[in-house]
Amino acid sequence: MNGRTPAQSFVSGPLSRAILRLRTQRGLSLSALADQSGVAKGTLSNLERGVGNPTLETIFALSRGLGVPIGELVSSEEEAASTFVGRDDARHIRGVAVELMLYDRFASTGSATEIYDFRCLPGDRQVSRGHPGVEHIVVKQGRLLTGPTSSPIEVGPGDYVSFPSWGDHAYEALDEVVEGFLVIHYPNPAAPSVAIKVESLDSHADRRKP
Repeated sequence: MNGRTPAQSFVSGPLSRAILRLRTQRGLSLSALADQSGVAKGTLSNLERGVGNPTLETIFALSRGLGVPIGELVSSEEEAASTFVGRDDARHIRGVAVELMLYDRFASTGSATEIYDFRCLPGDRQVSRGHPGVEHIVVKQGRLLTGPTSSPIEVGPGDYVSFPSWGDHAYEALDEVVEGFLVIHYPNPAAPSVAIKVESLDSHADRRKP
């Protein structure tokens, strides 16, 4: 036994191959990638060899440093498009407060989209220093304080929020465990920036009524 859970193994294998591939394509040494991402050289060396348990914080940092979608780091290139992904088959990524399960990612010319199951645990605040993309969150249970760290937004069951994720942003469960869905869209780099958007799904449904 190697001490890792199957979910951790699912992530570390694709991540190992992605780091080596992207680093080679960019002509980066481990030291240069460490400077660019803020991830220690020793940690990068271990991850590239498939050793260790990558956290959500590390994957956020690599996504930011390499300028690639999170899913590109943790999905196998050999995977075919899936029509069904069981809970045990999803890619599990854990941080101090947030747990993500990547169910699928799909790309078209110049853009990509990833679909995650999202959980935020009370007692800690998950902070991201930024990564590519625009985040879209629908809360199904609990109350979540999220968005840019300079102007967080409280959302509850049935609410939807979206914000660009390049800057510092955070997630904090205000009482019970928060459950919902996270979609990260990576638009064409030339596309205009997306403003913060908040909606209640219930009120949105009401506006559709005749």
